[in-house]
Amino acid sequence: MNVNLDVINYQSLFRVWRYSSSKIGRVSRFFIITKSVIRLVFFKIKFLDKNQKQPKIINSYLRQDYSDFIDKLTVNNGLGRCSIGCQFGLGHKLRYFKDVIRQVKLNKLELNEALLLYFLIKSNDIFLKFIEKESVVILFAEMQIFENYIAQLARQVVCHTIGLQHGFYSNDYDSPTVNSLNYKNIAVDEILAWGSISHD
Repeated sequence: MNVNLDVINYQSLFRVWRYSSSKIGRVSRFFIITKSVIRLVFFKIKFLDKNQKQPKIINSYLRQDYSDFIDKLTVNNGLGRCSIGCQFGLGHKLRYFKDVIRQVKLNKLELNEALLLYFLIKSNDIFLKFIEKESVVILFAEMQIFENYIAQLARQVVCHTIGLQHGFYSNDYDSPTVNSLNYKNIAVDEILAWGSISHD
């Protein structure tokens, strides 16, 4: 299947990066971009399945409290868990460069966004192979770039997506924080929320 990059919501995909990048200095930005270049040149996505249960809760942001929470959600039931890592993989194609350049022009993407997009495109076959095996795609934190991209690809292959409210909801009112972005430009079909306040 060919991925239609024209229907990707880049505002949703890069919302956390756009917030974070406005808060960091030039040196930090340089190191992040350098890391992105190294990753896209030498690596591809790898799904790290803890078991073969389906469906799985996918988590791309490794934190011990998140892992503990997912363990509680998946114990003694049919749910599995899966994290996302990287593996060595080149697989560069001229078409990927052309695709990224086109999206940069159409969507006014900045340098690191272009690098991240190239890395995602390079791993499309891995993403799609994973999605097509799942009856439903469950994402722990869909605002993270890998999980958000998976949700948007799953929509293209008509696979139902569910996001979990992974932490408490706080109405930040007029003070823009990263939490104020978590539930904007949502890419999943539905979110399982903690109670009526979060639901509203």
